[in-house]
Amino acid sequence: MVTLRPYQPPSFLTDFGALAKMQQLERRGFPTNLRNWRFVTCTTDRVRYPNEEAAYEAGSRRLRKMIFKLRRKYAIVRWWWKLECHCPDELGRVFAHWHLLLDYKRPIDCRDLQMAWGLGRTEIRGVRDSRFRYLFKYVAKGLEYLPDWLLNRTRVRLCQSSPGFFPAHGGREAKKDGPSPRLGADPSDTNTQNNKSVIETIGERIERWTRSAVSRTILDSGRSRYHVWELDGVTWGGLLVRAARLKLSRAMTDAEFTLEITKIETTEQWIQQLPVRYRPALSRAA
Repeated sequence: MVTLRPYQPPSFLTDFGALAKMQQLERRGFPTNLRNWRFVTCTTDRVRYPNEEAAYEAGSRRLRKMIFKLRRKYAIVRWWWKLECHCPDELGRVFAHWHLLLDYKRPIDCRDLQMAWGLGRTEIRGVRDSRFRYLFKYVAKGLEYLPDWLLNRTRVRLCQSSPGFFPAHGGREAKKDGPSPRLGADPSDTNTQNNKSVIETIGERIERWTRSAVSRTILDSGRSRYHVWELDGVTWGGLLVRAARLKLSRAMTDAEFTLEITKIETTEQWIQQLPVRYRPALSRAA
């Protein structure tokens, strides 16, 4: 049997991708006890920066300088930050803001933080709740709003960690057979598959992901073989509809053809009857 799922590489740009990213960070050894760390939120002044993309650019540059200043004064070694976007304001603008986790268990002067940021409002608080999963899901959730200024860019840094933030051994590593393309890095994002001059915008990349799927086949040896497929003129929802029609027309049982919201399970023969095209450049055995 072959299992076919939506293609969702780890990325905070999509909901499924954020889940995969969270699992990836956990495998790398994201700290499990954040109690008494400092949790910082930085926003930009919308009067001073009325253009949301200009505000993002200013914030990205200032964030690096702010971290440098805080590290120098408070001897902070480990830190991690993540970009998020506010909900649209009354003018339809979507502004970015940044969450920063600092491995520092003593108070940080709010004035030092405000002076180091200097672009708008800052907020700092100690992490009191030791429930790792709760806080981790909050800081590792996907972006709820994807503004046009972000979708039209070719790349954007969504998170960053300090050197040594993750254990050298990688924490709980992935299974020996490695992650599937659904949960692994997106090989085609290197833009070298067919034409080295092709550069996708973030919006185009997300659109491509919605029209891709990955299959996993368990070989007789016990190893897994992964294939990446292009959905031919349909999204994953459209593929489910086509698969349901094929199953009904052939009167196949659940043992022959199983359909779920995020999974199609059948044989290679019947997958070939679906509107999908095999992408050998991205497929592999593990």
